[in-house]
Amino acid sequence: TATNVVAGIAEGCIQAQCALIGGETAEMPGMYSKDDYDLAGFSVGVAEKSEMDRVSLVRSGHKLIALPSSGLHSNGFSLARKVLFDTMNLDFNDDFNGKPLIQTLLTPTNIYVKTFKALKNEIVAMAHITGGGIIENLPRVLPENLMAEVKKESIKVLPIFELISKHVDSNEMYRAFNMGIGMILVVEDKNVDSVLAKADGSYLIGEIKEGKYLQILAISYNKQATVKSKNTSLAYYGKVENVDVELKDKVVEVIIRFRFEKSFMTLEHYHDMMDGFKH
Repeated sequence: TATNVVAGIAEGCIQAQCALIGGETAEMPGMYSKDDYDLAGFSVGVAEKSEMDRVSLVRSGHKLIALPSSGLHSNGFSLARKVLFDTMNLDFNDDFNGKPLIQTLLTPTNIYVKTFKALKNEIVAMAHITGGGIIENLPRVLPENLMAEVKKESIKVLPIFELISKHVDSNEMYRAFNMGIGMILVVEDKNVDSVLAKADGSYLIGEIKEGKYLQILAISYNKQATVKSKNTSLAYYGKVENVDVELKDKVVEVIIRFRFEKSFMTLEHYHDMMDGFKH
């Protein structure tokens, strides 16, 4: 096992074009049982300060290109274990797409260093899709006045996520897993074809657009209706900044100005939020 672990680390270093310059082992029989072990590591990189501020370079009209993931990568394993082994009662050795399930779950994470170096001059910004999925990671490269529009039907969801999604809500799936996308590149329209040609498996999933605020007009209630909000999920998307209520021809007109604190949402999120306003 130790030999396999070290060999895996060495292969990762080769793919990432970095050096393994230190390491330490410790035996703690009072902490771990015979067949258990714990592995932790980190990497240190150097970047030019002048190249680090990418958010300010993102513009409306820039395209979003996905780089495929190889599987779960390193996120969502607690939920995956719960669904696959507790809910579905599967076994490590059960067949999944022609090979043992455990091989799919432990497929090494894609490392994008070489791809980045090859495309560096054609990329405006990039978001690594790790814990939090697309929903929480893509907004990190967005300026305050812009939002990302991702076409859900364009995402090439991997079979392992399709299996897990049979027992997990779609919104939670997109927050817990990468869903088949390991990295998202923000690219100028003129460079799209070049990037797609150079990055294996890459494909277009959306674009950057103007947008931050949502104004809901003319939500009408009967005069006797009670205007209230019970959907606490609204807090997930942002906050209500202003509510104007007027009585016009025996109809209550409510104008709500809502500030998004999330720059990305799926279609399911949109309907969920609209239900919140209706309540």
